Amino acid sequence: MIATAKKIKKASSQVDSRYYYDESAANEAVEFFSNCLTLVRGKKGFLPYVPQQWEIDKVIKPIFGWKRANGFRKYRTVFIYVPRKNNKSTLANGILLACQYLDFEPGGQLYYAANDEKQARLGFGDAKKMVMANELLTEASTIYEGAILRNKSGSVIKPLSHDSNTKDGLDVHGSVIDEIHEWKKRDLYDKLKTASLARNQPLMVITTTAGTYDPTAIWMEVYDYAKKVKSGEIIDESFLPIIFEPDAELLASQDFDPFDEKLWYAVNPSLGTIIDIEDMRIEAHKAKNIPSYLNVFKRYYLNIITKSVDVFIPSHIWALGNADRIRKDISHYAGRDCYIGVDLANYEDLVALSAVFPNKDGSIDVYMQYWVTYDKAIDRKTKNEADYFTWSDQGYVTIVPGNRHDYALIRNQISDINALGCKIIMVGYDDWNASQFAQDLAADGININPWPPQNMKLWHKPTQNLESMAKNNKIIHYANPVLSWNIENIAIKYNGEYIKPDKAKSRDKIDGSIALIIALGEWMNHQQTPDPNFTILWGN
Repeated sequence: MIATAKKIKKASSQVDSRYYYDESAANEAVEFFSNCLTLVRGKKGFLPYVPQQWEIDKVIKPIFGWKRANGFRKYRTVFIYVPRKNNKSTLANGILLACQYLDFEPGGQLYYAANDEKQARLGFGDAKKMVMANELLTEASTIYEGAILRNKSGSVIKPLSHDSNTKDGLDVHGSVIDEIHEWKKRDLYDKLKTASLARNQPLMVITTTAGTYDPTAIWMEVYDYAKKVKSGEIIDESFLPIIFEPDAELLASQDFDPFDEKLWYAVNPSLGTIIDIEDMRIEAHKAKNIPSYLNVFKRYYLNIITKSVDVFIPSHIWALGNADRIRKDISHYAGRDCYIGVDLANYEDLVALSAVFPNKDGSIDVYMQYWVTYDKAIDRKTKNEADYFTWSDQGYVTIVPGNRHDYALIRNQISDINALGCKIIMVGYDDWNASQFAQDLAADGININPWPPQNMKLWHKPTQNLESMAKNNKIIHYANPVLSWNIENIAIKYNGEYIKPDKAKSRDKIDGSIALIIALGEWMNHQQTPDPNFTILWGN
């Protein structure tokens, strides 16, 4: 099962034509997967890795069966483009291990490469578990924390990422480029690509799901090349494109239906084996009922390239809440019920307060106030990123001297709202770094409620209702430009059936959006009779 130097020498002596198919080598690779590898993730974890038919016919046999006249592999680059959860990372790991144990490449360097160190170590960790689960592979190896050494050949598998210190001096026999659509820089890709000239049969396996459209991205460069090889526009017999995506004509037609289950099967080769059809139906149901999730469904589950930014609430929808005049004066809301959300910040970032005033028709008036430090305002203006000074002149932002926030200013603003005779039902707040702020409000007799950022269930319904209410023109924000900017920047985090704003992935500041969602959530929590507009959203 494990190759020796003698075997490779024998193969290299065969000269039939420019390329030939070695059925024995192809079958040996399939047997290596079935007999030596174990699945370490998902529903079939710790069961033998029995390759699916599409993996055998389109990937494993072509890679290890097709040879050049000298007996070495025909293919040097493999591009595996399939939707999410179709086993591509596990398949790529299996190929990497086959290169380690079926090839006899003295001193061969093999890498599981990813965009960041965490992902690289995760993928490498799965490869290590696969080796440790098989007695034959374990006996043939020395396993370290960050390396899998094959004793006889001296070849070694390691994790590698943009964060790694060692990227020069590579001499690559095999590599996996994991989820290339996530790669923001190309330097590591180029180094791996050009570091294999001294090897007899180097192999690079590139895996990815569809990314967002960006003609400058490395993933789209490779994808476009793969498409041209597949169509015959480019002749590159060392490149194997394996592409699962909707037909271009169907995608462009008016008849295209992302919820057609025949389409799901066509683009998801593991649907019905690894992927359960009921799970796909659950995701489709979410896409039908959460407009912002539709692009996620198309990209991750149908392999459709989507626009560069998935906008949670499009600007034309948000603009429905504009009014004839801009309300800046809190006195307009005197005597009304009020729900407040506060998103605090570290010493320099934007701090936001949102006060929600419900109307009888189920809509809400929104009053916003922001604070930013002078140093941060200068920094953002110098970088031409955000002009807080103009917004300050317009009355939307208060610029705080120096480089540290004074949370007493936010406390005073809440006191001013209270002094107007507004009935402050509740103040919700992002509880990061907020213990003293919360104690001060409690001492003022204000009802307070913390909002832990990690509680997806807590954030889900108000985030969902923000989108629904904006679409139904139920959020009256009077064209506040800072809030509109925050709304435009929102990226959404999805976890199962729950959604919430994702600060880490958003394009820029979303602090006002966070504060508004908290205020909206407090209003929802204290409604005795839910508004009819929310019947679906309030359901179980």
